[in-house]
Amino acid sequence: QPYILASLNLNASKIDSEVWTSSENNTNALKIIDTQNKFGVPYSRHKRNNKNDKVLEDIINTTNENLKRKDFELEEKKMALKECELQILTQEAATRGAIIKAEALELANLEKKKSL
Repeated sequence: QPYILASLNLNASKIDSEVWTSSENNTNALKIIDTQNKFGVPYSRHKRNNKNDKVLEDIINTTNENLKRKDFELEEKKMALKECELQILTQEAATRGAIIKAEALELANLEKKKSL
């Protein structure tokens, strides 16, 4: 009776697995072949994981691109800060030079006043 054979489970049966898989009345084997690979991993889960993997890869790629863009923006900001620091340093050097020249002129004026 095929419906009884079809309802048997491979693990509960005492039939040899070679005979079980090659039996014409075994519809469970056909169903299992459609849904699982030889290691017993369901294809539906495997396919779902592939889809999830693709989604995760896309998310990882976008986050990596975002991180690269943010790193680039940070580097640009650091360069802009260094340029501002250099401008400030050159302005400070120019003001020091102007102060030194002013002090030199004051000293020269004081010496002229003393000599008079």
